[in-house]
Amino acid sequence: MPANTIKILQYRITACILVLCGFLISCEPEGAFIGKYNAEGKMLQGVPDQVIELREKGHGIWRTGDEETSFTWNVKKDEIRLHLKLGGVIRGKINKDAMTVILPGPKTMVFKRDRLHH
Repeated sequence: MPANTIKILQYRITACILVLCGFLISCEPEGAFIGKYNAEGKMLQGVPDQVIELREKGHGIWRTGDEETSFTWNVKKDEIRLHLKLGGVIRGKINKDAMTVILPGPKTMVFKRDRLHH
């Protein structure tokens, strides 16, 4: 193989490794978000307790009082997407301590992570 071709291959391999490393660093492992998140805020006066539970393998439950809705979830960077079993996607922002979801309306709800049950 000519030296020029070898250098080009080395540059391409190096570029691929750097892109892969950047991707891995920017993505928080989904396991870091597994747990229960309790709704907070003034919006909840007169509304039953609401809890979002993120489970393993991208499954979850949203509880409002005695009702439950199942969903699947995924996280990219700091954005979470809840794919509801009944249809539709709810987007929000997430970190290790809280989740803010954007509901139709547009309304937002803040859910704080329950550190005792994660």
